[in-house]
Amino acid sequence: MKKIMWIVAMIPVVVTSVVLQFMPDIIPMHHDLEGNTDRWGSKTESFIFPVIILFITLFWHLLIYVFEKKSKNANTEKEQMEAKSSAKVLCVVGISQAIMFGIMHYFILYSSWIQANAGGEHAVIDIAKVSCILCGIIFIVLGNFMTKAKRNAVVGVRTVWSMHNDNTWRRRAGHARAPAQGRRRIRRAVSYPVEQAGIIIFRLDFSRRVVYTVLT
Repeated sequence: MKKIMWIVAMIPVVVTSVVLQFMPDIIPMHHDLEGNTDRWGSKTESFIFPVIILFITLFWHLLIYVFEKKSKNANTEKEQMEAKSSAKVLCVVGISQAIMFGIMHYFILYSSWIQANAGGEHAVIDIAKVSCILCGIIFIVLGNFMTKAKRNAVVGVRTVWSMHNDNTWRRRAGHARAPAQGRRRIRRAVSYPVEQAGIIIFRLDFSRRVVYTVLT
């Protein structure tokens, strides 16, 4: 799965290398909350996001390596299974994140290409809204996967109650609620204006997580 993660992470670099051959030298690089372009820059700056994706993937790779090594050096079968489960979960998270950031980058490239050729001063695609929708989809995918994952030391709300057994892990670690949270995130992103969607979703999610952590 690590090979798949790296392949997915490398695709944005390849796509960017190809797409930049057809782009103008100067393209829009940043927009304000209303979608108005407030900075133009060199098209080579488009490589920044793909490089960030690679660094994030490297972080997941090193973390996975730690748990794989821990699995090999485990003294008991329980410790070995928990370490393997953690490594598997991290692989899925790393792949999902690389896919999400990659799709986000493709939208950014397409929007920049259209706007640069048209000479407009406003973003063609609402990237903030696209990002929120992609986050919602990731919540749904990971939520469905995590309900089938075993208890681990990496992902989930790990408290005395949630780690008590597999049943409480699925119920209390937040995984069973993740798909519903993802659907709500998508509905909010579609319903609210782009300049409000990200802020509102962040505030609601942050407040919910604080309350949930305290209560559990």
